[in-house]
Amino acid sequence: GSLSSPSATFHASCSYVTVTLLRLLSEWVEGMPKAAAEVLSSPSSVCLGVLLRSNPKVNEGQASQSSGAQVIPALSGLLLGLCLEYILNDTMDSNMSDGSAMDRASWTSETIMNLI
Repeated sequence: GSLSSPSATFHASCSYVTVTLLRLLSEWVEGMPKAAAEVLSSPSSVCLGVLLRSNPKVNEGQASQSSGAQVIPALSGLLLGLCLEYILNDTMDSNMSDGSAMDRASWTSETIMNLI
């Protein structure tokens, strides 16, 4: 068989790391509104929108890369959707002890709904 190019190997490993981090964050925010607020208030969360809108190109001979890369937009949407649940719950239940948790979030429910 043919050997993978260094570029294809690098992209496959980046996809693997990205998928792993998105899965970790999705597990972390489940059942933890404060964790969801931290994700949404992080400046790095802008990447979620970019990843959600990404359209991985499938090139011949890069099936392993494309399988990981195709999951990234779905996992980004899942993470934003889980966080959206807490944004909606926070607006309905303003009696939280630290009501400012979601106030720091730079995302709104409308922004997330427009993306997903």
